[in-house]
Amino acid sequence: MNQHSDFDRRLLLAIAVIVAVLVIVAVWVTPYNLRFPGQGMISPYEPPPLSALQPARAAMAALLPALPLVALIVAAILSPIALWWFYRAGKPREALRAAGLITALAMAAAGQAAGQTGEYTVAAFLYLVAALGFAGWVALSRETIAAGVTPLRVPRRLELTALALVMVLAFAARFYEFQRIPYGIEGDEAKWTAEVVGAMIDQRHVLASDWHYGGVPGSFYMQAPFHHLFKPTLLSARMAVAVFSLLATLLFYALARTLFNTPVALLATGLMSVSLVDISASRQALVEGHTKLWIIGGPALLVMALQHRRAWMFALAGAAFGLGIVTYDTYLPMLGVGGAIFVVEMLFILRAEPAERAWRPWAARWAAFLAALGVFLGRAMLYVGGRGGDYRVEDLGWASAPLDTFLLGLGRVLRVFFEQVDRDFFHDREGPLINGLLAPFVVLGVIGCLALWRQRSARVVLIWTAVTLFPVPIALLVVYPRVLYKVLPALYLLAALGIFWALRFAWSLAGRLGRPAIWAAIAVCAVAYPTLNLYIYFNEVHESANDTAYREISDFLVHYAEEGRLILIPYLPFSHDMAEDAQPWLNFYMRQNFDEGTQGRFYKIVSYEDLFATMTQAFAQYESVGVIIDRNAIDPTPREAIIANLRECYVADAVWPRTYADFMLFWSDAQEGAPCYSAQVTFAPEVTLPAYPATAPPVFYWSASNGTPRQVALQCQRQRQDLLFLEAEDFDESQYYVVREDIVEGFSGRGVISDEPGDLMPLAAKRFNLPRDGVYTVWVRSYRIRDDGFPPYLTVGDYPEPFPFSVNPALFAWQWDRIGDFRLGSGEVYIAITRPYEGVKPFAVYVDVVLLTSDPNFDPEATEARWEDVLPGDPVDLPAPGIQQGVLTVEENWTPGIYRCRVGVWDGERLRDNEGTVGVRSPWLQLVITAPEPASPGEGDG
Repeated sequence: MNQHSDFDRRLLLAIAVIVAVLVIVAVWVTPYNLRFPGQGMISPYEPPPLSALQPARAAMAALLPALPLVALIVAAILSPIALWWFYRAGKPREALRAAGLITALAMAAAGQAAGQTGEYTVAAFLYLVAALGFAGWVALSRETIAAGVTPLRVPRRLELTALALVMVLAFAARFYEFQRIPYGIEGDEAKWTAEVVGAMIDQRHVLASDWHYGGVPGSFYMQAPFHHLFKPTLLSARMAVAVFSLLATLLFYALARTLFNTPVALLATGLMSVSLVDISASRQALVEGHTKLWIIGGPALLVMALQHRRAWMFALAGAAFGLGIVTYDTYLPMLGVGGAIFVVEMLFILRAEPAERAWRPWAARWAAFLAALGVFLGRAMLYVGGRGGDYRVEDLGWASAPLDTFLLGLGRVLRVFFEQVDRDFFHDREGPLINGLLAPFVVLGVIGCLALWRQRSARVVLIWTAVTLFPVPIALLVVYPRVLYKVLPALYLLAALGIFWALRFAWSLAGRLGRPAIWAAIAVCAVAYPTLNLYIYFNEVHESANDTAYREISDFLVHYAEEGRLILIPYLPFSHDMAEDAQPWLNFYMRQNFDEGTQGRFYKIVSYEDLFATMTQAFAQYESVGVIIDRNAIDPTPREAIIANLRECYVADAVWPRTYADFMLFWSDAQEGAPCYSAQVTFAPEVTLPAYPATAPPVFYWSASNGTPRQVALQCQRQRQDLLFLEAEDFDESQYYVVREDIVEGFSGRGVISDEPGDLMPLAAKRFNLPRDGVYTVWVRSYRIRDDGFPPYLTVGDYPEPFPFSVNPALFAWQWDRIGDFRLGSGEVYIAITRPYEGVKPFAVYVDVVLLTSDPNFDPEATEARWEDVLPGDPVDLPAPGIQQGVLTVEENWTPGIYRCRVGVWDGERLRDNEGTVGVRSPWLQLVITAPEPASPGEGDG
């Protein structure tokens, strides 16, 4: 074991100071606000850095399918040559080792290439052969692999020079083009940073900061100094993550040098400094990125404590693990790493030392560790327990098919070395978790460490890998990079060991002519490997469409907000528009560009229904009005009509189109001669009653706003008598169904019904009176978000029938399904909706309406076919122009039934609704006309 006392702490501190100075310089020269990009650009930096290497990258991708064959051919040529050469030189052992290592590496390389092209069966076979070859080589190379944990004398100046170069590489990977990040990727960054700024700078809770600060406040304190020193911005938060990543990289070198020798430590630190996932994570202000310091710091301090056996060092190690868990809950598996190391090391210690002498001092040391950990653990576990419902392990199949679920999880974990199964913001690209070139050496490192199990260094690295790579990803069936982030240091230590052993063996066999070739290969790899990773990061890490739309809206808002101008951002309710979902994020963007507390007056988020009325009011109060139109929509039809009306009715100074959003600017003094204007008209619900007896005519009270109408009209319709229209949310017998109005739009009535998550079959039922016998066609209107194979069933009387989704398999759209024709008698009829399922209960169907009609040719898609005109809605002149409220009375009594009415107002061609239709109409108001109650016996006798 290499003694840490050999390490020159003063020079290491000097390097840390130099790195800190470089960070500060980068901070001061980096602009806080990105320059507003030109029209139509997605990214403010074109072309991306290193994009000139695209042809070389394309050539690598084109050659990948041929790599397995090439590797096997090379092995077939070189292995016999090595056998012949060393056997002829009288070195049969070296001949077997050289041929075996060449063959095993070629098999592993071929397996890696096969796996990355999707040939998993071939990859598994080739890797199995390679693992057997590595095992044989390790068995014949005990001295070589032992050298990885044996101190190797390296001149101090050379070591420190190499370490300085590695740290400069790590610095460049995190700060080169620091202000450039894949455009729009900062969605989750902004939400968490807004909470940190609110709690630590503005002294108020925003979003969920009270919950996060209460349970996992670590990143709040790590970010706060950067916001105080510079500005409360997203860039300052990114700087915090990048700086702590550099400190963690330096600490990683100290850990690697404690566990292994200097070359292995330098190599592992170099690989970690340009890790694809770590570059991406270290350049973003994600809360999970803050855990890196504690991911490395906890094991590093624990290893040093085990080496020096000081109780205060065990306390520091426990505190480091505790700080990790209060930074974010994804750190939780690292507690398993610390616990596993504790158990294994105690077994080895008690085996080597008499228990009666060893137990008492070790009990005191571990008590110090656990006490320091416990200071933080209780607070964090309240937060972790609160998030327990998010994981729903019981729904993943462990109870019904544990072996299948385990194999599924194991397969997903192994595939991260070939393809990234679950992309996320840590590593938003198609590609393996670590560079595929390193995977064969990781396998060699694992096999070598198994052979060195008696060495603490090997035990620590294997425990770290096993605990962070397998249990949680397999248990939860998730392999997101943010979940696997904790295994990266262990993987790079294993890869560095494998590369060191291969190079040391090659060096021992190479002669005077061969060693320059090894140096040349090292130099090429030292340049090509980080360049390749940086190219991939800048050119192949992409943003999602949603986050890009967020960013474009924010760019427009920040760039054009000014005194005397109101910017409106319209949205469609229940459609999850960017404008509606991004409001906390927009607030933060304004916060970092304007004084705290003043940014709220520059913009307003309104529904499209209120857009024109709000504009009319704003023109009277502001010099100009801006409108940001989000075009990233599932159903753009309503928007297009509204935007066309906006351009026709108002005089726009300019329109700036972008990829996902447009900005339109209107000056108030230019709107006086506008060809049209907008208003709103509604019934007064407090005096317009929804139900009337048939003995009295209905009376409607109406009012208009923002307009000067000259005409008014009342339009009323009656529902046809040959159909029954049943709203699903009105079913009065319900179990495990809930009424929702916030999931989808376009439903009838007041909402839809949806089955609750859980393990109980839902039921919604209704009993109603059918007026006459006959054959009725039954239709149902529903909305599906997933094809899960478990359709709901509709029971009419005694006939259960499934929703026939196979006839119309549309997703994310309303659809009418014809359940069938049923002969039903008059009187009470029972109708029910159920949803049988097997295994994990799906959550994929929303039911809106059940319709029964005696007309076999009735078309439910023709929504107006339900209604027959009672009043056509012809406009009549108002007593005086500009009247904005009044009373409308129906002249004749209506017969019992279901009616709907709406009021409209006109001002020639000028008054228009949101979609450009001449005249403004209210929403439909549904009324129920009831039959008069029969007179009581004797009523009316005098």
